[in-house]
Amino acid sequence: ELEEEARRPLHMETSQTFPTDQPIVVLDNGAGSLKVGFAGEKSPRKVVANCVTKHKSFRRVFVGEEIADNDGQILSRDMSAVGFRRPAERGLIVNWDLQTAIFDHVFASLKVQTNESHLLLTETPLN
Repeated sequence: ELEEEARRPLHMETSQTFPTDQPIVVLDNGAGSLKVGFAGEKSPRKVVANCVTKHKSFRRVFVGEEIADNDGQILSRDMSAVGFRRPAERGLIVNWDLQTAIFDHVFASLKVQTNESHLLLTETPLN
């Protein structure tokens, strides 16, 4: 039985297809930034820093670009009051709770229902 399975080709034809009525979200999860959009679009809809920040004066955590106002200016000129955390180190995710929070933020900002869509997560070849 094991020998028979070993002789099967790695790529097998399948008749299963994805329903076209559900969106396919394409997510490029880099250590520094996330690029997310939908399949078939030429460019990502959103590029977000893959990090969270916390300011000593605020009680909430800011995901990606939220620490900046509408003009892109940081909410505080005192950067020593800002804590900065990334979920990845040297290309590997080391804090899955933090990464999940960032994913949730990105999906919510695009109004993606994760239980009603497909996800294509990209990865660098030979990584």
